[in-house]
Amino acid sequence: MRLRGRYIEIAIRDLGEQMTPNIDQFYTMQRRMWMFGRSGVTYQDVWDANMATMVPAGRTGQDHAQNFSFEVAGGTLLNVNQTDSRMLAIALRRQKDMDRKTMYQQLDMESLYDQVEKNLKAEQEEEIQTLQEAQMRSMMLGGRWRSASTGRIGTRPQGQGFGQS
Repeated sequence: MRLRGRYIEIAIRDLGEQMTPNIDQFYTMQRRMWMFGRSGVTYQDVWDANMATMVPAGRTGQDHAQNFSFEVAGGTLLNVNQTDSRMLAIALRRQKDMDRKTMYQQLDMESLYDQVEKNLKAEQEEEIQTLQEAQMRSMMLGGRWRSASTGRIGTRPQGQGFGQS
């Protein structure tokens, strides 16, 4: 499956290399604006003597196209490769060998990091507050305990403490 994905990447790279000079020479400003909006307008469209193309005046399309390359990053087209790296990131995080922020970067979820951190901090504060309230109630009862079955408050029988029989 990975080999098939690599072949697809090579074909797309070759196609991109063939399309680069075509776009430079034959895509008019109107077509590029229709496709890309304002970012489709180039310096050559506004100030160059040959406003019909992105190729600067005095240069051939072939010479100008050699300034560009079209790259496809390996392993980016098929989800198989991404799944392997994501599973590895989760496993490393579970073993505490990777920090949370790096894991989110590996999962392509970096935009969620700040919100998740904020929510985790709020949860932690709630847990601390709940524990402090339970500790205060315990201190206010003065050593008395509340029966789990009846809900009545009483004193703990002698010899019936924690770990004693």
